[in-house]
Amino acid sequence: MAIRQRGNSWQWDRMFNGERKRETFVSKAIAELWEEEVVNALTNYEPYPDIEAFKKRLTAPKEARRDTLRWWAEECFRKVWSQGKDQRKVRINIDVMVRYFGETKLLREVTTDDIDEWIEAMEASGNSNGTINRKLAVLSRIFRHALERGGLNKRPIIARRRETGGRIRWLTEEEETNILATLRTWGKDDHADVIAVLLDTGMRPSELYALTKQDVDLKTGMLTIWDSKTGQPRSVGMTTRVREIVAARKGPKPFPYDTEWMRYFWDKARSHLGYTADEHFVPYICRHTCASRLAQRGVRLQVIKEWMGHKTMDMTMRYAHLSPSNLGEAVLVLEGSSKPNHEAGA
Repeated sequence: MAIRQRGNSWQWDRMFNGERKRETFVSKAIAELWEEEVVNALTNYEPYPDIEAFKKRLTAPKEARRDTLRWWAEECFRKVWSQGKDQRKVRINIDVMVRYFGETKLLREVTTDDIDEWIEAMEASGNSNGTINRKLAVLSRIFRHALERGGLNKRPIIARRRETGGRIRWLTEEEETNILATLRTWGKDDHADVIAVLLDTGMRPSELYALTKQDVDLKTGMLTIWDSKTGQPRSVGMTTRVREIVAARKGPKPFPYDTEWMRYFWDKARSHLGYTADEHFVPYICRHTCASRLAQRGVRLQVIKEWMGHKTMDMTMRYAHLSPSNLGEAVLVLEGSSKPNHEAGA
């Protein structure tokens, strides 16, 4: 990404899905807002944002925006979410919501029918029930905030989608070998290193990119994660592979990267290997792979919970069915109960 001054204006440019995009703005601040808009689109695998709609949104008179969905969303963001760990995701969901309903939509005019139609639109776009529910939770909180402050007399009914555990997708050892070999063949060793570390530690990409040299203890073989999603620090051990990768890296941050840096070549490798149609083949699959391998190799669920930094045991239980020890013990019990009494007591 580059924002540079050109005369009396500011030019923004970056790669977007392999194509270079350039826009010009009257100030650096507006260019930075546009950068956030584009990053949000990239993160959510959405099309390139509408630049004209963006500029129109900025120039709309403040009086016309008051009491709109956007106005209350921003008010709620400042009061409720601005200091939270999930503020970036909330910001993305707010922008997605406002793009659908429109910048001039008054909050009191958003009806249950409007929300149901939005849900249908999200389903048609391929959003999972879990993703839809997270967006609905943000909208519900905005309504509650407005209700508490006298901006609404009542709020509409919001029907959440039913969520199931869903299929957990992880990389097989062959898939891991193929994607790492592909990236290294292309000379993208840094990308391959990041994937290897994510696979062996189960760290969230954001946690890895925030890691500093002070968080690495090569003597004990531990990495300490201070800036976690749950707000609770934790430590994970380093495999030999991770230890070698981390030890070879210099500078205050071993992995000074971001989501966009990884995404371009991940998607390129994904296409090259024939996984374009696999919606689960995204960098976060590395985290699922780590947890799945821990469960498959008999690590206790409580240990997996602490290793992965899950907030609740329910999150860890998604991997419980992969534990061979649990299944093996159940088979032994059944085998014992089916034997004649004299054999069972022998």
